[in-house]
Amino acid sequence: MPRTPIIAALLATAAPAALAQSAPAPRATPAPIEEIVVTAQLRRETLQQVPLSVTAITGAALARENIENFADLARITPGFVSAPNYGFIRNSSLRGISNNQFGFADDPSIAIFTDGVYQGRGGTGSIVNALYDVDRVEIIKGPQATLFGRSSIGGAINTILNQPLKGVTAADLEVGYGERARIETRGALNVPLTDGLTLRVAGDYSSINGYLRNLDGGKNLAPTEVRAGRATLRYESGPWDVSLKGGIETRKQSGSVYQAVGLPDFTVSSDLHGNQAYSDFDIYDGVFRARYAFTPGVSLTATTSYRSVENRYVEDYDALATVVGGPYSQQSRDDLFQQDVILNVSAGRLSAVAGASYFDEWLKGGVQNYVNETFAFTGAPDLGLVPDDYSLALFEAGHLRGRFHGYSAFADATYEILNGLKLTGGVRYNYDSKTYTQNIFDPATLPQSALIFPGAFYNWGYYTSTPITSHKSWNDVAFRAAADYTVTRDLNVYASFNQGWKAGGIDSFKVQTDVPFPLFFGLDAAAAPYNGKPNIYNPEKSDSYEIGLKGRFFDRRLSLNVSAYDYEYRDLQVSIPQGGSSIIANVGRARGRGFEFESRIVPVPWLDLFANAAFNDTRITAFKEKPEQVGQPLNQAPRWTAAGGGALTLPLGERVGHLSLGGTVSYRSRYRNDNALFEGVAAYTLTSLRATLTDPTKRYSVEVFCDNVFNTETYSRYNAATPFLFAVASKSVLGEPRTVGVNLRARWGGR
Repeated sequence: MPRTPIIAALLATAAPAALAQSAPAPRATPAPIEEIVVTAQLRRETLQQVPLSVTAITGAALARENIENFADLARITPGFVSAPNYGFIRNSSLRGISNNQFGFADDPSIAIFTDGVYQGRGGTGSIVNALYDVDRVEIIKGPQATLFGRSSIGGAINTILNQPLKGVTAADLEVGYGERARIETRGALNVPLTDGLTLRVAGDYSSINGYLRNLDGGKNLAPTEVRAGRATLRYESGPWDVSLKGGIETRKQSGSVYQAVGLPDFTVSSDLHGNQAYSDFDIYDGVFRARYAFTPGVSLTATTSYRSVENRYVEDYDALATVVGGPYSQQSRDDLFQQDVILNVSAGRLSAVAGASYFDEWLKGGVQNYVNETFAFTGAPDLGLVPDDYSLALFEAGHLRGRFHGYSAFADATYEILNGLKLTGGVRYNYDSKTYTQNIFDPATLPQSALIFPGAFYNWGYYTSTPITSHKSWNDVAFRAAADYTVTRDLNVYASFNQGWKAGGIDSFKVQTDVPFPLFFGLDAAAAPYNGKPNIYNPEKSDSYEIGLKGRFFDRRLSLNVSAYDYEYRDLQVSIPQGGSSIIANVGRARGRGFEFESRIVPVPWLDLFANAAFNDTRITAFKEKPEQVGQPLNQAPRWTAAGGGALTLPLGERVGHLSLGGTVSYRSRYRNDNALFEGVAAYTLTSLRATLTDPTKRYSVEVFCDNVFNTETYSRYNAATPFLFAVASKSVLGEPRTVGVNLRARWGGR
């Protein structure tokens, strides 16, 4: 790794310690580093007690760093890579295990939760959530099939929201303005209604203009507008703690925009103009939770939830103003019902949790795509194409439906066998069932096709005269074990073994037939003798070993968390280009090993610093489809990620308050994607600066910030020119340019 980013990450005077609570105000004596309570093992424990690698980021740090999505979280989280996309989590990885699938029946590799409620699959955008009124975010790294079930083979991210506080009347408000007409308003109100009943209402609005100039004309691409709100009623009386939450979010943002290699930074050339490249969401969810405490150490919690996500998406993936490949569009609606029951027991030396979960999911979607007829057959576009002309384009379309359900049961317990020495063991049984239907239209019957060539079809290579359906179920038993030892009050060491399991899936773009048939022949896959059905692929599995140290030193002025890991990854579900689309296949094995550290130091009350870094070495050890992949790193698996920063707090007198000066520096090394044989995604270093003036009561503050100070263009995918897929080499998932703005914050009431 280049030396400069490491030095910057370790020494930069950057944003107030993103790994813990907000920087303390000046005091007469140095303040110890605070305890952070997490629920990474589904029971409340201090971060230091958990024998897992967990990054916990508080709500104060989220606000201070302008963290609004998973891409922002990745800037300060070692080992986590993410970038904004229509699913917000597709272009993400933890320790090199990535979400690279985009079909409707695929599961993510990183499980996303809010208050412990699973948020759904990434191909439909179901895991999009605005981050507002948040207590903390916990990023649990490594496979977590025992604690978090399916879709957590890479890890899990749990966002814990602020809950209604009994007997407290309080409000907070943040208003922001900045470049590109940036407007942000978010806030929350906590109101007691009766002695035991409390209402908390929170809302979020943000809007910013696009930052990618389209050389083909029209408004700038990649604008964003988010409107979100939620209301939570909570009743607390005696042994009962009951809450009902309802939320709504509408999000208007851009579909992925592709930039041809060689164009100036933050410019593109596309036949989609202004808001024609979009990714719009309507999200509704409701959660009912009831907790009953039989004794102070025994409680039962039942959670019933429903989540509905509608998504409309368009992108132009050829990076050209002419119609070669795309525009591609999709629409989907995903409805997810879940029921969870958890029993918590804490008695003496024993701490245990057991539970069961059930889900039922309905999904329907559609996919459409334009492609130049010559490009579809030869891999080279027609000569003489002109911008925005669809007259030489072939149109394809398909309808997709899915019904998914499953259940699991688990138990996990920790027992202190000797003073300071604890053993942990866990087991979970998972069952998943999927039924998936493809209805792919004959292109000769579609009026949108400018030219009709019966039998020419790009994404699928076939059509269906009647819908075709596949059904498959899978089950698995996963285990975990850990030992941790409290050396001193402030020093813990641990060793752990964790298994991961990710359910199999059914492909959106491939068919299984009794006998093979060539691509692009447009054969009716449902007709004899082919007996076509959507392609089924098998689950993934992993085994991970980890050792770690968590400590606080020098009277708790320094905290240090260090971990090292080694994992084996089996039956990889990999997206493989085929014709004009991709298929999912189980192709082999991989191995990953590395280390991570996170540190924070408060040497004096007015200086708060943090630094973290992760090294990750992954290698494919078997790949039956493409032997040349053996020895290559996994997709979206940079060797290095690092960040550093802190805050310098200057007292300005009793009447003025104090001024905090800080910033962050984050680094990500290069990596590859889509099984490319070279690392086409370049490394980056990003810097942000901010100054915050806080009044003496600490209730009001004014912050001026500058993100991406050096206006660095970043991207998260590199697409080499490929016959039948990309006419020119391009970059996509482009990060935002330099942004300058101001935020005003106020708090009233509270404890």
